[in-house]
Amino acid sequence: SGFNLTIGIFDPINSLTDTGATQAKKAPGVHGKLTYTLPLSEGTKLYLSAAFITQKQNYEVPTGPYNYTGTGEDVFAKFDMQNLEVFGYYYHAEGLGTTALFNLGAFGLGQRRTSNGYLAQVTYKIGALKLGANYGESKLDFANAADRTANPTLVSSNRKATVGLYYSLTKNLTLLAEGSRVKSEAHAGGGNDATTINAGAFLSF
Repeated sequence: SGFNLTIGIFDPINSLTDTGATQAKKAPGVHGKLTYTLPLSEGTKLYLSAAFITQKQNYEVPTGPYNYTGTGEDVFAKFDMQNLEVFGYYYHAEGLGTTALFNLGAFGLGQRRTSNGYLAQVTYKIGALKLGANYGESKLDFANAADRTANPTLVSSNRKATVGLYYSLTKNLTLLAEGSRVKSEAHAGGGNDATTINAGAFLSF
């Protein structure tokens, strides 16, 4: 009836930033996803999904073993109506980090950091040409007051906005041109930003 449920048990992923510790694998991680597709009319449909991830991290260090559990949830919605496509996405996590999975996810001996973010996008097709724009942001919070004192330059947020043109030259070859604005900020107030322009071709087969 339009619903689909997927559950996966997987080999745990090691943290990118808990270095200097032996990363023992004592339990598998679990992923789950529920989706629903609702056809509204010819060429119009609504797609919804909700997903979760949970995994326990175990470490052996000279001061003694420690562990923490990283968890995350997200929701996604996409609406298609003829040549128009709109979608929105949001996630919230504890101990999963930012930018990459389990990157900067914890402080000290496993105190979890909270992260959240969103992405919104709209595209419209005019014949073989597709116009698109999106905006996304991810945020990372301190685990506690000690974390704030020890890591004042911890990343606070990453933001990116993109506009693009995509032309289907053939069924398998797409020409594209994009412009993006990216900005990263630290909790202490410093940051970096960049404006980029990309042009190229995408071949699918």
